[in-house]
Amino acid sequence: MQFDECARLILWDIDHTLLDGGGVSRDAYSSAFARVTGRPMSRMADMTGKTDLLIASETLRLHDIDPDPGTLTTFITAVAEELEARADLLAVRGHVLPGVPEALDYTRAGTPRQRKEARRYGRRP
Repeated sequence: MQFDECARLILWDIDHTLLDGGGVSRDAYSSAFARVTGRPMSRMADMTGKTDLLIASETLRLHDIDPDPGTLTTFITAVAEELEARADLLAVRGHVLPGVPEALDYTRAGTPRQRKEARRYGRRP
């Protein structure tokens, strides 16, 4: 199989990679932290290039809280709930980062073989 015939999988972290969430994620973490620990979040881990699991773990450590599996699961679940509750705010406070539309268009373009087959069968790759 040639390279252009290989299937590809592209994984991106969304926040700070594809969009700036306008502080929505930080607010969600702050609320979740207070719910789980009973105290305010005074510091938050740097989010850049990290998964939510790592951000949550590091944020707990910044507050001298051991991110044991139970605590971490409770915290990350609370973060997910808080993010879901704030989903509409992303449209108001967030914005797509420069170059993202072009990058997404490039990934949708498919391989040369996929484009050829798409033209043959009248489909978009």
